[in-house]
Amino acid sequence: MRPGRQTNEIKQFFLNHYSLKNREQVTQVVMDLNAQYQTFIHYLFPNAKLIVDNFHLVQMTLRALNQTRVQLMKKYHPNTPEYRVLKSYWRLYLMNYEALEKSQPQWFSHLRNRLTQEQLIWSGLNLSHEFENTYFTAHKLVEAFRSRDYAAFTAQIPKKKRKLVELLECKDYIVPLNQDVIVKKTIYRSSARITNQQRDQVKRVLHKQGYQGRISSIRYTRVNYKYSFKVSVKYRGSVGKFLVNTKNETVEFKGMV
Repeated sequence: MRPGRQTNEIKQFFLNHYSLKNREQVTQVVMDLNAQYQTFIHYLFPNAKLIVDNFHLVQMTLRALNQTRVQLMKKYHPNTPEYRVLKSYWRLYLMNYEALEKSQPQWFSHLRNRLTQEQLIWSGLNLSHEFENTYFTAHKLVEAFRSRDYAAFTAQIPKKKRKLVELLECKDYIVPLNQDVIVKKTIYRSSARITNQQRDQVKRVLHKQGYQGRISSIRYTRVNYKYSFKVSVKYRGSVGKFLVNTKNETVEFKGMV
């Protein structure tokens, strides 16, 4: 067990307990989507490949599905059946379509109707083509993650994004950003509310953690307007979202656009 989660604690633990010869024998490191870890894993284990564990990939995918459902739900009044079918039975949307009950109707009290689980799900999916597409795409991705089917995974990625997937070598591991492929040109532009000093602090933290892409926007977070910033970084035509804390100098990857 590691003594803590801070970068310096992790680095010192492995440097003090394992020789470089031992660390060079490590071929794979399983991690979550915390971009902070990527900055020193290759330093500690020079021959290791980064592998994102399936739990976090599935979690991220189903969270995106839930966000789409909530956005659609908010378009309807709480007293409408459309709102209730999206609000009250959210767990069913997290189930794989093949696992839904398709022949035996059951009573859904919030809808005051007897339906199969499949019928209920379709009553929600029919409200939005985007939601329908997100539902099936998300579950295909989840199945691909769980079965470790790389071909099925790439089949769900739009063609314009597949070059990025190949660039990040997702066949071996799925990692949001790799510091070796980030564009080195740095152009910084911030929103009017961000001071030059804050902008430079964000720039310094990103560089310290190994990220040198082109920053397209910097915004305050709602949590802490003094130290925390939402940052968009452009690289190779795609955009990565980060949460930068200039007080403890951490960078958290929040997903790709």
